[in-house]
Amino acid sequence: MIVQSFQNNTSKIVDMMEHSRNFIANSNLECWANTLFAKRRYGIMTNNLAESFNSWIRGACHLLIIARIDQIRMQIMKHLLILDSTVYLCPKQAKKLDEAYKASHGLSILPGSLYKFE
Repeated sequence: MIVQSFQNNTSKIVDMMEHSRNFIANSNLECWANTLFAKRRYGIMTNNLAESFNSWIRGACHLLIIARIDQIRMQIMKHLLILDSTVYLCPKQAKKLDEAYKASHGLSILPGSLYKFE
């Protein structure tokens, strides 16, 4: 039932935006919907990411701005250290991310003028 509903909704997208047909056809459906995932993949799932983040950093709200930023930075670093090996990406998306990362190493940003960069 859920898979059928997902397929109906993707066909509605294609009907509204014809240029999306190739993108959807070439995408791995496991990258699209949580209902099609075989396992829990992203750790904690929330409906409102901003509310979740704000709640998570609430302890720093009473600090002055520099101390607040430093506290939040440390909190994020500790969290990323814990998540280091537990974040999963769809294999196809992980490959795209890795290729983009490797391609970005050859880029350099040079000042063209005082306010423009090339």
